[in-house]
Amino acid sequence: SKVAFEKLAAVFEGSIPADAGDVPAKKPFHETADRTGVMQRIQRASEWLRLNINTEAKLKSDVETIQHEAMLVTALGKIIATEGYDSADEAEYQKFASDLIAGGQEAGAAAKDQNFKQFTDAVNKISKSCTDCHPKYAQ
Repeated sequence: SKVAFEKLAAVFEGSIPADAGDVPAKKPFHETADRTGVMQRIQRASEWLRLNINTEAKLKSDVETIQHEAMLVTALGKIIATEGYDSADEAEYQKFASDLIAGGQEAGAAAKDQNFKQFTDAVNKISKSCTDCHPKYAQ
């Protein structure tokens, strides 16, 4: 287990384990991260924000976790909008992704500012982007 841990630690530190062989320096997200799996994590974060942070007191109680989940929505939204994913070259799909990304950014900022109204609006933006997108693009 020590060897496995050292390899994993090397990866997390940005290195490539010595015995990894010929590893490409970069690989496109769509080749390693299935959109369905990425979308499931976005959905989990979105639902957590919507269901668990439903009062101003809750918004103020766990800002760090709220920002973490909002950042995940933002980052994963950017990933699913990258070239190589199905429909990523379509303007309508990009608009849905853009709204998702903006919602994640706004939710994180609202948590930092402890502004519950802005937070609720941001979470609604995230939900709307998903609800509007899925009938056309969900697989």
